[in-house]
Amino acid sequence: MKTYTLKRNSWHYWLADFADKVDTDTDICTYIRKVFQGVFALLILIVACTAVAAFIGTGVWNILNVLFFTASLNPAGIIFISVFLGAVLVGLNEYYKNKRTHGSVEHKEPGFVSLAYRKFKDKTCFRIRIEE
Repeated sequence: MKTYTLKRNSWHYWLADFADKVDTDTDICTYIRKVFQGVFALLILIVACTAVAAFIGTGVWNILNVLFFTASLNPAGIIFISVFLGAVLVGLNEYYKNKRTHGSVEHKEPGFVSLAYRKFKDKTCFRIRIEE
């Protein structure tokens, strides 16, 4: 069976590596499992960070509200808007850092999503290799 190659600087490798270290020579089934574990770990981290930020932000907001007698605003709305704007800025920064030039078109191996679809469709666990 053919061995496919995936790049180390991709979003799915970052997620798989976030959960556990990834071998450079593995099969697609193990790799997909590690990607899902990374998604789950990242979601838990986001929920925990949001809870801590909301707790700290609400306390700071209450102190500032008492000190300056400002109009009462909803702290949850302020936190949501701050997180949203931060995510947009981080996303734009990553987009411009990783912007690719549209040069010559060359034949590329299938990516992670198409390999995962092929795995589920054919019910096979073929080998993949991770490279730089």
